[in-house]
Amino acid sequence: MDNNEAYSVLRFPEENNSVKIFNRISDITVRVVEQEATVPEFMDGEIHFFGECKGRSWVFETVNYDGQGLDLVKDAIRWYAEYIGMPEMQIRNVEFDL
Repeated sequence: MDNNEAYSVLRFPEENNSVKIFNRISDITVRVVEQEATVPEFMDGEIHFFGECKGRSWVFETVNYDGQGLDLVKDAIRWYAEYIGMPEMQIRNVEFDL
């Protein structure tokens, strides 16, 4: 199965047009916030990543994370970067780079 079959980008107009990456196989969900558009409100217990590319910045936050594995979160963020045409996006969290 190719990654395009596993991932979906979900848009939520009722949540200020927020975007979430969803993997239907692993059930991983990652909220995407473009930093210029919104100041993110972080949720306790979630994992946070930061992306930068071409002068733009994003925050990625897991949704209802229950320890499925950082590799799955990393794969979702990498897939999204390619999906939006920015495969060279630098992705970091406080402790390490992806």
